[in-house]
Amino acid sequence: VNTEFVASVLRTSPVATATVKDAYSELIARYRANTASVFATLGQSGDDVARVILEAATAEQPHFRYVTSEFVRGLAAQKYLDPTGDSVVAIFGARLS
Repeated sequence: VNTEFVASVLRTSPVATATVKDAYSELIARYRANTASVFATLGQSGDDVARVILEAATAEQPHFRYVTSEFVRGLAAQKYLDPTGDSVVAIFGARLS
């Protein structure tokens, strides 16, 4: 959900990561930047997610699982297409480059 969460983490995390060795600072910076970019482009509004929750809560026969976006639908599908999880690791690992 595209909220102030990422901005808040970015504002406060320098204190939390001050003890991390300098060898990891570049990796952390790349991950933060790429994750913020993902949230900015793929993040949903709270209203979007609330609509799906309302649908699930009021359904006469609710589904076992609900997804809130096409991006999430793709990640969920990876569980069945790639039972090893390697493709999901690759998606998130790309944020480090």
